Amino acid sequence: MIRTFVIAMRPIKAYFAVALCASVAIPLAAVGCNSLLGLSDYEVGSDASADSAKPLADGGVIDATMADGASCNDPTGAGGMGCGRCTPTTSVELLNACTSSACTPFDNAKRIEGFADGGLRAVPAFDAGVVEVADSGAADAAAVVDAAAPDAATGNPLCASLTPRPVYLLGSTALYPRSLKTFAQAISGVATLVYMREASCNGLDAVLTGDTKLRGTVSYWRADTDTELKCDIGDDRGQAADIGLCDAFPETCIAGFGGLPDFVGDFTGPVQVFMFTVPNGSSQKSISAEAAFSVFGYGKDSHVAPWTDASLIFKRYEKSGTQLVISASIGLPAPVWEGQSIISSGQMKPMLLAASEPEKAIGITSADVADDLDSRTKLRTLAYKHYEQTCGYLPDSDPGSYDKRNVRDGHYFMWAPFHFYARVRNGVIEDTTVRDVVNYLTFAKALPDKNTDAISALKAGGLVPRCAMSVARTKEGGPLAPFAPRPSCSCYFEAAPPGGSTPSCKACTRDADCSADTPSCNFGFCEPR
Repeated sequence: MIRTFVIAMRPIKAYFAVALCASVAIPLAAVGCNSLLGLSDYEVGSDASADSAKPLADGGVIDATMADGASCNDPTGAGGMGCGRCTPTTSVELLNACTSSACTPFDNAKRIEGFADGGLRAVPAFDAGVVEVADSGAADAAAVVDAAAPDAATGNPLCASLTPRPVYLLGSTALYPRSLKTFAQAISGVATLVYMREASCNGLDAVLTGDTKLRGTVSYWRADTDTELKCDIGDDRGQAADIGLCDAFPETCIAGFGGLPDFVGDFTGPVQVFMFTVPNGSSQKSISAEAAFSVFGYGKDSHVAPWTDASLIFKRYEKSGTQLVISASIGLPAPVWEGQSIISSGQMKPMLLAASEPEKAIGITSADVADDLDSRTKLRTLAYKHYEQTCGYLPDSDPGSYDKRNVRDGHYFMWAPFHFYARVRNGVIEDTTVRDVVNYLTFAKALPDKNTDAISALKAGGLVPRCAMSVARTKEGGPLAPFAPRPSCSCYFEAAPPGGSTPSCKACTRDADCSADTPSCNFGFCEPR
């Protein structure tokens, strides 16, 4: 069966404030500097389609032909697993397109006991009720505080006393701390970003119902120090969030959700990446969607060696954005996951490292946790082979890269756009300062500090700006479709630290320096548009 879908996106006039002379691993003095480059509308080609044909057998190839009738199949590609040589237009074709990136196979028939006889196992039984967002238990009694005085118990200033005025953020840790700190410092002359870590879906709840609030001691940053600072809310009733940070689409957080009310706006930002992770002491290199389904759906009865000890299978929990996105990707509902629950994303790494038998240990992480140098030294991201994919791929082109090339071109399936939720009226955020902050965070407005390299800040945090993507999706775990941002920043993203490299990119200072196939000089490199 072939399903056709069209991605409709409201045009967004966007601008990046990028210092092209930032420290990247190329001689940027040779290509010149532009502190502000205009971005035109983001577009997705019409009539993009997704193929949901029967799963490919291990070692299978793509059943497609070119216009002249010749086969698209290259049976020698993808390590002999087969790949498609034609320009990919469907989700399955994107997953299986020929690429220079290294692939790591995972043989379902050999690795999953009984798979050859029955294929994917049934979803374990569970109560498919509504997934509730957390109730923060807001106090009813009013509390009177002096917004000018520091808290007597902690010595921290009260958040309400900060200048310029605080803008309150609550939710997902995907931007924290590296990317969020960079943005907070770049806009510190406009607003003080005050942030409290919470479950991803609670970021949506903070705006949707207002029940989840900032409480106690929270974080903020200033331009004159790299230290994460602390302030106190100081009000027993809590502080309402101006912006909810969330990994997930709203329908992922609340089952049966019928759409956002008119007063809630959903503003999408950079792409975040999710992965299966093992300790470096493990010999495992890859996993398939089918194997992950069995491991996290059945635990000790997974039938997938070596992951058969539920005490060494580490999940998050039902409201975790990481678990919800991976759940949607592999088709395993979040409430039925087996394994040990890890509440904080920051605790996943120490739990994996403390595993008594590293070979049997496996967990789920996001790139903001798995991509720093220490994590890459001690943990290993598994190559992931999705349903209907012939071979498994890392998010990056190889283990030593940070280019997220396989995420950006459709070979790596487990990613999601980041969401900023805010209150709106007629689709517009009425509070102009909050509106500016959302526009800065989504790159819809130039950062006040023209020397801040926003693209590098995202890359360092394991995130991908939309201008570096060539695929898109409209729902959690949904099919991929070709995506053509205007302009593209793929070359600059690859050039940016960490691990900057642009072997196939041509440096430029103007469009005239570029060729017909990459005619636009964007961010100092020739790009398709």
